[in-house]
Amino acid sequence: MHRFLPILLLLAATELAAATPDELLVEVERQQLQEDPHWLRLGHYQPTLFGDWESEIDGEDFFLAENGKDDPGAELEATIRAWFGDERDDLSDQPVRCRFQARFAWLDEKLDLYSYRKPPECEGFRDWFEAINPGSLTLVFPSSYLNNPASMYGHTLLRIDPPQEMSELTSYAINFAARTEERNGFVFAAKGLTGLYDGYFAVLPYYRKVNEYNDIENRDIWEYPLDFTTAEINRMLMHLWEVGPASLEYYFFDENCSYQLLTLLEVARPGLRLSDAYTYQVIPADTVRQVLAASGDKEDVRFRAALATRLASQAEQMSDRQLALAEDIVAGHVALEEAPLKDLGDREQAQLLDMAYLMIQFRHFSEGGQQEDSSRLALPLLRARAQLDVKEPFVPVTAPDSAPHRGHGTMRLSLGGGESADVRYRSIGLRAAYHDLLDPWPGFLEGASITMFGAEGRYYEDGTTRLQSLDLVEVESLAPRGRLFEPLSWRVAAGWNRNEPVTVAGDVAAPLAFTLSGGPGLSWSAPAGIVSAQFAGDFRYHDSLPGNQSWAFGPRFVYSASPIAGWTLLAEAEWQEYTSGIEGDRASLRLGQQWMLGNDIGLRLTLARERQADEYSSQAELRLMLYY
Repeated sequence: MHRFLPILLLLAATELAAATPDELLVEVERQQLQEDPHWLRLGHYQPTLFGDWESEIDGEDFFLAENGKDDPGAELEATIRAWFGDERDDLSDQPVRCRFQARFAWLDEKLDLYSYRKPPECEGFRDWFEAINPGSLTLVFPSSYLNNPASMYGHTLLRIDPPQEMSELTSYAINFAARTEERNGFVFAAKGLTGLYDGYFAVLPYYRKVNEYNDIENRDIWEYPLDFTTAEINRMLMHLWEVGPASLEYYFFDENCSYQLLTLLEVARPGLRLSDAYTYQVIPADTVRQVLAASGDKEDVRFRAALATRLASQAEQMSDRQLALAEDIVAGHVALEEAPLKDLGDREQAQLLDMAYLMIQFRHFSEGGQQEDSSRLALPLLRARAQLDVKEPFVPVTAPDSAPHRGHGTMRLSLGGGESADVRYRSIGLRAAYHDLLDPWPGFLEGASITMFGAEGRYYEDGTTRLQSLDLVEVESLAPRGRLFEPLSWRVAAGWNRNEPVTVAGDVAAPLAFTLSGGPGLSWSAPAGIVSAQFAGDFRYHDSLPGNQSWAFGPRFVYSASPIAGWTLLAEAEWQEYTSGIEGDRASLRLGQQWMLGNDIGLRLTLARERQADEYSSQAELRLMLYY
């Protein structure tokens, strides 16, 4: 019998090779592969309101079937037929069998596809894959920085490290972003909010992203190693290769950088359901916590301090004389060879030279300095520094308490009650995002606040129900002035609210008026927090006001603090003179405290006293804050 075995195997192989796409499609139908969750992930299909499917990928060339964007079954059939053909992909100018690496690898697992036709030699994919050299995967979060409200949401990207020990800077990063040359911040925001930009995946050297975020934008970077296996990372890269040339609509709030990276991780590890948790908003900090819960280690977080963070830390370790001399050298007021360095000890000299060099780097990256000027100033500093036998003259920057995985949930529900103008009420509030100054500080930048899309309703003891406020946005940046940096602080808020705490005059509620308020100021570090002095303006529009509007201006003072973990304080004092619409002035004093009862539950007490013209009113409120 064994003499006939080679012949039988040859006949079986011949019969197998003669199989047609139609025969495989019968097996597809039997296994219902067109409905397999992994196939839907590969096509980025999402269910619509009408019960069918639509892919989030907009580039039509990504689909092999004419109706592949909204028909996973038709796209699967076209993919199988393409395996037996020799067509070229229009989008990437490569054979279709080389373009869709992840699709065909998955079909081989399900249908033994490669036994029917040997995979081709795809040199482009092979060279690209070998250059990346995947070994491990890291989630990277460039955090927010003060005075840039959009950055408060953060950003995420993935870093792929090689198997051997090497510097992370030589690794590759996977990034998703809108492709635009727009320089106007307002236009960029408007288009980003409405999906008018195309988004693309990109694979680029990690050091370029570090330069962009750490040095140019001065954002601290947090790195979280993930426990994905080499096989899972390979699967993700195969899918990235096929989706890379395609465009996806970019929306700042939902289909953004973090959301699209979640879809890659879902392809890497079938069974993950990361993106399903989001509907109308995806906040990068939330995705960090979600990914770590599924496949990360919160104890292995690594911190990469921004250039500005290192400068501020080192400035605090220097004397006034050292710092002033370093600034004079960088500004060209004192030549290095004429500077009285010998009056300092070796360690103090090393501190001064290192600081001066960092200042030059900062000016080059953040202030648009010329490369030639930077090199001309830096080289003498480096030569002088090399003559000192001092390795680390500064205490290294320690990781702050703002690691994103430590933060509270960014959506918030509040339940409570209080008394305003001698009238009692119960309240319910909902906030879509993100963080205010009374929320717990861990996981967020001290002095930074951005809240969007909030509403509060009240039920008064007389049976009256009212909408108390409808907030669009409130952004506050209490950037402390230090020895090296002297930023401006500012606040802006827009929405509809009643002029609290003077809400009731007899039985008549204050009008729900459109309000635009805010202004610039200065802030300084204070015990356990920040103190700020601002010039504030307040504009209100409602048809019950004289002339339908009012304007008021005056000083505002803020003290924001967290004396101990789990306890936050916020004190505000304000005086404003009305310049139109209403006569007189108004003054208010507010005090808020919040105690955390758990990771995502807190108790908030607010007290307020206000004078408007000759009328005084008080308010007290206690609310339970639930974060999710």
